[in-house]
Amino acid sequence: MRFISGTFALGLLLPQPRSHSAQLKRARLAFYLLTLATIVFRSELVLLLASHSLYLLFNAPGKGIQAQIALLRTALLPAGFFGAVIGLALSIPIDTFFWRSPTPLWPELSAFLSNIFPSDPRLGASAWGTSPWHWYFTSALPRLLLNPFAVPLIYYTFTTPATSSLSLSLLIPNIGYILLYSILPHKETRFLFPVIPPLTAAAAIAASYITHRCHRNTFYRFATYILILSTAATFLIAHGVLLPLSALSYPGAHALNALHFHATDHHSNNKSTIAVHLDNLALQTGVTRFLQMPPPVRDQARGSLSSPASNISNMRWIYDKSDDPKSLLDPFFWEKFDYVIMEDPGLAIGAWDVVDEIYGLGRLRVLKPDQERGVTNPNEGLAAVIGKIYGVEMGIGYCVFKNMVREGYGLSLLSGTRENDNGGWSLTGGWWVDVEWAEKLFVLRRASG
Repeated sequence: MRFISGTFALGLLLPQPRSHSAQLKRARLAFYLLTLATIVFRSELVLLLASHSLYLLFNAPGKGIQAQIALLRTALLPAGFFGAVIGLALSIPIDTFFWRSPTPLWPELSAFLSNIFPSDPRLGASAWGTSPWHWYFTSALPRLLLNPFAVPLIYYTFTTPATSSLSLSLLIPNIGYILLYSILPHKETRFLFPVIPPLTAAAAIAASYITHRCHRNTFYRFATYILILSTAATFLIAHGVLLPLSALSYPGAHALNALHFHATDHHSNNKSTIAVHLDNLALQTGVTRFLQMPPPVRDQARGSLSSPASNISNMRWIYDKSDDPKSLLDPFFWEKFDYVIMEDPGLAIGAWDVVDEIYGLGRLRVLKPDQERGVTNPNEGLAAVIGKIYGVEMGIGYCVFKNMVREGYGLSLLSGTRENDNGGWSLTGGWWVDVEWAEKLFVLRRASG
């Protein structure tokens, strides 16, 4: 919801061939929506609000301090005031009730203070990791924009006289937001989501400028073909590769579903409560309240989904998410659980059976010519990832392709070379790029007896 309101608000700030009074109304509505989204949804949008406010003030219609004061009086201050009042009136009563807080609670203010000014230096946003100041520009933005020509297009639209004036309102305040956010040591890709639509629009201005001149010379014609092909390739990669890959990045969700499956098959009718402990990695990788109920059980005889077995649907499920180090070292703490989902099963004190292992994406690896040569295992590495996404047959097909290209199996007959220990002629000289298919989480059940 915050992205929808933020995108709509930024759209209202786009330059329009309208009267001065109409532009003021659009600006007032835009800042009202940004203020409301900041108060209710995400406190970091205050930086986006600040960057656009400063840009609008410095580019106020008219000249001098009087034009800036008029803009403050007629648009910025009224929108900020009413947006803040309505946002607080919505957030504080509702969140205080649902969080069961004994005192009035404004969640976004509490989250901001605890992350930026923590009571303990070991807490706060930086406890989740830090990145260098340039990380948003060198890592996050290229991945979010995805098309390799997006950044060059943004630079082109900013430096070309015919498009620079149109792109200023899209680039300067939103890049200013990124610069302000870069001051904070803790960085996450999702913090840039609000500025991706305007940056994409800036790249689209350059693309439109180029394609409308494709008939003029060879450069514009060639650039137009490149843009069309790169856009199609970006679409295919985003939907055919990155989207299914994202589902493999949440082993916690898969582990919780696996737990429900095993619990449905294992527990007898005399079990009234199932207690589950979830560790930190599971909670960070897909465990949500939406999954904290057993799913419907597939009727093997009929091949359809039916209601969970009566003994499971009537059970009380308790999900423990505590991470106190002292409690985790207490044997009595573990005695109350029937199941545990953990990254390291050795940390669960007591007798436990591993009933399922949940795999996920690991790190990208460049394999040297002397590393892991031989026949590819379809249950390991990139072959396993491809098989998980597109089916076992595709995983096996990848194994055949890899063995032909890297190991030279079968190509020696075509090239006329003599087979060696690794096969025949290698198109890559033995080099290869692979990804780990690694164990992420273990589903543990208390050992019987």
